[in-house]
Amino acid sequence: MNSLKILGQEKVGNFEFTGIEGGFGEGKKSMLVKDIAEIHKRSSKVINQAINMNIKRFRAGVDILDLKASNFEAVT
Repeated sequence: MNSLKILGQEKVGNFEFTGIEGGFGEGKKSMLVKDIAEIHKRSSKVINQAINMNIKRFRAGVDILDLKASNFEAVT
């Protein structure tokens, strides 16, 4: 089972988002679609549509993770 570590709220520049570590490997950071949508002032639905329209550009497990379809557990 892969584990994700929830780091809490992190701030980078003017942006605040949920810090997540793991999924792509130990110490590797990740971002939620929700946070990407907020940064780009779009809805999560629009971001997911863009991802799905360009899914061939992403390598599963390398560039993008589907937490609903994968075997992950959250570690705090």
